[in-house]
Amino acid sequence: MKKSMIFCIALIFTLILPTTIFAHTGLKDSTPSSKEVVTTELKEITLNFKTTIGELSSFDILDASNQKVDSLKVTVQDKSMVGTLPEALPNGEYTVNWKILGEDGHVVKNSYSFTVKMPEVKQEDKTAKPDNTKQEAKQPEQVTPDKGSNPQDDTTSVTEPVKDETKVTDESSSNMLLPVGIGAVVVLLLLVVYLMSRKNRRK
Repeated sequence: MKKSMIFCIALIFTLILPTTIFAHTGLKDSTPSSKEVVTTELKEITLNFKTTIGELSSFDILDASNQKVDSLKVTVQDKSMVGTLPEALPNGEYTVNWKILGEDGHVVKNSYSFTVKMPEVKQEDKTAKPDNTKQEAKQPEQVTPDKGSNPQDDTTSVTEPVKDETKVTDESSSNMLLPVGIGAVVVLLLLVVYLMSRKNRRK
């Protein structure tokens, strides 16, 4: 009877102990979280755990074809692991396989998945921008010839009335000389008549 009781107690401990260890050292939260759909550039993945984890803890990222994502650098900070990538993950489904060394020395493993689905509209906008700049650059070239022709028209329109004014001044000056000349002749005639009359009186 005593042997059966000891066996039952030992069996209970063996079943309960791993679950309690996992509960104390399991994953608390992550960025991105499990089954999350990421719509922005993703270059960093953070895993936060419930207790302090050992420096030998790490995790890997697998794509949809179970290929390991290279150039992932993982750093352990107290209760967290941070993985950084030199380039953003392309669209697709990914799985994070993490393995930690708990504070009590036990190794715990688990995994979760997420999806990267960035909108393709942003890429089309980037390719369309250079075309708009080319069109804007061409517009000033079409406008400049029109601006250059306007000043010539203005100069011709200004010089023509100047010639008319010179003609008017010449004609007016010639018209003024005629009465002056006539007046001078009349005065001379009057002087001659006056002098002749005085000579006749003296005789």
